Amino acid sequence: MSWGNVPKGLVLGLVLVSLGVASCAGGGVGATLADMAKEVPVETTTFVYWDTGTIEGDADLHQLRDRWKADNEAWLETFAIETDRVRHFLHFATYGDNTLDHLLDFSIYGNNNLSVRGEFDRERLRTQLRHRDHTRGDWRETEIWQGPDEERWLALTGDSLIGGSRDTVRECIDIIEQDGDSLYSDPNARDILDRLPTGLMVHYYDYTKQFTGGPPYEGMVANGTSVEKKDRETLRLRIVCKFTDPEEAADALEAIRGRVDLVYQKVKAEQDGRFVSVTAEVETETFAI
Repeated sequence: MSWGNVPKGLVLGLVLVSLGVASCAGGGVGATLADMAKEVPVETTTFVYWDTGTIEGDADLHQLRDRWKADNEAWLETFAIETDRVRHFLHFATYGDNTLDHLLDFSIYGNNNLSVRGEFDRERLRTQLRHRDHTRGDWRETEIWQGPDEERWLALTGDSLIGGSRDTVRECIDIIEQDGDSLYSDPNARDILDRLPTGLMVHYYDYTKQFTGGPPYEGMVANGTSVEKKDRETLRLRIVCKFTDPEEAADALEAIRGRVDLVYQKVKAEQDGRFVSVTAEVETETFAI
């Protein structure tokens, strides 16, 4: 897969990219995702997070594991990163393209970047990068590897491997050095992530940033979805949408409920001020297609 290609359909084109539950109390994504969101630029428009360590360790989730590898293995290979050693994976972009209904698709369209945490043999990784004609350098005392075109960088930070465009990787390093605003500092991102539970997968989309086209519903400014394991055969989705005002949230409630109900089961939706929250269930096998 070439750098210019985007990994397609990280999951079956579903409702995932949209809404999430949790109303207010007890919500909030896990510490790892929150920490990773504090390392990527505030301009980030969209991301997909995978808890690959949990997925890899649960035999009931083998279909999700196979899907994750099929969608990302070739792309990670461009950075010499072995999928079996990845424990947390964040695929993010700093602009979006509304070419599809984002309520029915879990893909990212934009400039692709990644943040990865896992159990890596860094000397082996360095050897593999040299074999791929990458050149070692530094940015603000952080080890970086430049691709042959010098436009693609991989940074080896304290906890993460961060890869992507040169400018985005530089900005991530600046943020880690506390010299820039992160995605988690953005009120829309924080409002969504704080209302979502920890998930095997989490998707986020912000329609107020560098984005071509409009949101799927009038007044929607951001949305997020978390996917959890319910039992051996079933996944539970929690979805949260944020609107500019309560009236627009109320106007969209039934349309969102109906859209989710076309694909998922046991759908429940409610409004809480500017937020619409939805829960639903789906068979793991169906979701992982």
